[in-house]
Amino acid sequence: MASGYHLCVELDPIHADDVKAVIAVGDHTIVSASRDGSVGVWGRAQGQSFRLQALLGGHDAYVNSLAHIPHGAGNGFIASGGNSSLILLHSLDTLNPEPAECLIGHSLNVCTLTYSPSLAKLVSASWDHTARVWSETDGHWDTELVLQGHSEAVWGVTVVETGVRLGCYITGSADRTIILWSQRGETLQCIKGSPEPVRSLAMLPESIGFASACNDGLLRLWDLSGNIIRIIRGHTDYVYEVIIGPRGQVISCGEDHTTRIWTDAGDSLGVLLHPCQTVWAVASLANEDLITAGSDGKLRIWTISPERMASDETLRVYNSSVDAAISAKQQVQTDVPPEPGSHVIDIDINISDDAPPLVLSYRPESDPRQAAEEFGTRHALSANYVDQIEEFIRLHTSRG
Repeated sequence: MASGYHLCVELDPIHADDVKAVIAVGDHTIVSASRDGSVGVWGRAQGQSFRLQALLGGHDAYVNSLAHIPHGAGNGFIASGGNSSLILLHSLDTLNPEPAECLIGHSLNVCTLTYSPSLAKLVSASWDHTARVWSETDGHWDTELVLQGHSEAVWGVTVVETGVRLGCYITGSADRTIILWSQRGETLQCIKGSPEPVRSLAMLPESIGFASACNDGLLRLWDLSGNIIRIIRGHTDYVYEVIIGPRGQVISCGEDHTTRIWTDAGDSLGVLLHPCQTVWAVASLANEDLITAGSDGKLRIWTISPERMASDETLRVYNSSVDAAISAKQQVQTDVPPEPGSHVIDIDINISDDAPPLVLSYRPESDPRQAAEEFGTRHALSANYVDQIEEFIRLHTSRG
């Protein structure tokens, strides 16, 4: 593995469901968010591991997004968002499980959060098709701007922190577009981001451009004029998050058991395999260790430092578990024979960013509308979703 990353430690699982988001605060604190409705705060323990310090509550629903808000000389606040449509702020100084503040504005799931150090603003994005910019006045946070322009859920958001575009916002959406906004919330440019939904955005070093991750399994590097600098291929399924590492590496994770590390030229630096199929999130500690969050409810820490790597025996057992999980998945895929004389197309339908896609098995000779309606009835989807699924079926079958 050219990157030199190896497993350091698997943290004792405290979440009862998928870990959907993870961030690092400096070198000594990790924060995780889960579909079980909780937010975990971990502090560095003796050795290389981390120990749970607090479980923060208040959502009573899936928690999908996290951001750290610095505050004075203290440790600041953790902002968390999820299916409750609320954004909760918890103090990292008191670790009180009850929120210090509740930000109300979005009407649906808050699926991503980011904090801008240069603007001192919190930015959120939601299934309600909007992003919101929040600012603090007299100790309380309020909506300053609502960014309206997308026609579907907004899954990715980032902020230009330096240069001529300082203070501009960038959002990516399930409507397959990326919008560059002025600091006043005006649409500067709408970019066709991908033939599939845009899941995540991250600013490149010095704000020379940004990276996008999409459901087509590709990473794209863009300049701030909307031109593609580079397309990075390697993932074999959805890519859920992209971040920029401490040395400028492009780091991504997705639905293919992996976290992947790349140079900004698109060369692979390494693949970190997981026993769980879905790696929802990745973050970087100040010491360059990486943290990954998976659908098996576990957090894993990876390191390039030889003294922090797991023992040979721990690595052997871990690699065996990865091999077994991937082999079991491949066996399931090959154990189901097709019906004689029939050709079935499996189409991934993404109805939520809280779970992996659902598979719609479709025969090309079937009626796309009927297939969409049956799928919609089975999964209690709205008429609008059924229309989109019909269009999606027609798109996929026309490609074949």
